[in-house]
Formats: sequence, structure tokens, C-alpha cells
Amino acid sequence: MSKSSELTDNVTDEMINEWKKKYAVYRITIADTDYYYRPLTRAEFRNISKSSAATAVSNTVDTSFQMEEQTVAICLLYPKMDSNSILNVEAGVVTTLSELIMQASGFDQNDAIPERL
Repeated sequence: MSKSSELTDNVTDEMINEWKKKYAVYRITIADTDYYYRPLTRAEFRNISKSSAATAVSNTVDTSFQMEEQTVAICLLYPKMDSNSILNVEAGVVTTLSELIMQASGFDQNDAIPERL
């Protein structure tokens, strides 16, 4: 094995270690493809929300898709996706990745159980 051994596709141990210096890193396999992603920061979430609100006319479905796509474009570490490539993956991939990113970003209510005092 070489110094930068391939784990999956073109992702190396070194890449993962560099990502881990900056973020919590997650991997999920969807439709036989490994995706590496990180959580969304509060500032990024606010920017996505503002951007979506500014372009929303009256169509919540389009706004929802736009938020999902922006979230994935920002937080997907590998493979990188831009606005064109996002439109060419299987229909549920972006939605699933967006939900997983939101969960990793603290939006999962199932993990947060308040303690009654």
C-alpha cells in the first residue's frame, strides 16, 4: 500500500485526516456511491436560509429543493457536486444527503432528550 492509500474511489487516509482537523466527518453509501460530508455551521445555515427566502416567490417546494442543494454543495466533501452535477444524480440522493447533514448539524430531535428538573 502506498503512503496515500486509496480507501474508496479517490479518497485517501490523508484527505480524511485533513478534513478531520477542521470538521466532524461522516461517510454514507447511497446507490453504491460513498459520500463524505461534514456538518453545517450556524452561519452557513443562516446564509442558505436568507438566500432561499430572498428567491422564494410563493413556491415552497422549489425553496426546499434549493435549500437541500445548497446544503449538499457546501457540506459534501467528496465527491464534490456543483449546481449542474446535483441535478444529474439519482432523485433521492440530494434529499438523503441533506437530511443526514442536517442531522449531523444538530437538527436531529431524536438525539436530544431534555432532562426535567
